[in-house]
Amino acid sequence: MIRRQGVRFSLEGPVTVDNVRKPLAEGLAEIESGALEVDLGEVSVVDSSAIGMILAWMRAAKNRQQSLSFFGVQKELASLAKLYGLSGLFPQGAADSPK
Repeated sequence: MIRRQGVRFSLEGPVTVDNVRKPLAEGLAEIESGALEVDLGEVSVVDSSAIGMILAWMRAAKNRQQSLSFFGVQKELASLAKLYGLSGLFPQGAADSPK
């Protein structure tokens, strides 16, 4: 489930191959409407499809000449990014909660 507050949207629950289509589409819609920050602190379970979703979100923002900031990146998601050679996907501090 995605919730929006200002320029930030928050994702809650699992992001796996079984359910990634819904948060992918909802996140793309938020980006199209101007969201610039993503809080992943309430994501409960991830697999490699979460990395694909995040890359699609980043591509969508780039197409709008914008960039996304990520917060609340959990260890499992950061480890998956590193495993796929994307260790720079989440900048230092992305594990911190948004202010």
